[in-house]
Amino acid sequence: MKQLILIFLSLFTYQTAAAITCHGTEPFWQAKIISDSFVLDIFGQRKIFSSIVLSAPHGMPNTNEGFVRVYSDARGPVATMISQTCNNGMSDNLYPKEIIIYTENGSLYGCCGEVVQQ
Repeated sequence: MKQLILIFLSLFTYQTAAAITCHGTEPFWQAKIISDSFVLDIFGQRKIFSSIVLSAPHGMPNTNEGFVRVYSDARGPVATMISQTCNNGMSDNLYPKEIIIYTENGSLYGCCGEVVQQ
């Protein structure tokens, strides 16, 4: 019975992947990565990147839990996420991941995930 419950929980977890929320300051922005889409809110505007593919840089293991994640669409890289402690520069909060988002107006730096230390 325990094995059946674990299999069910694994299937349920796989199908309902949690969103990763990111944010940055100067300028203030927020992004959400959900499955195969990336939503960026900045300056009161929303930009949606769809058909996002997750990969690792060449030479690194290509896993969803890798140290470096590259999110790309048909035009190329959209964002690079690094599993490294991040501080948003405006508080003492620490977050588990850093992100660089590439836009037509330059790149944005910020933090992702839930607060790990205050």
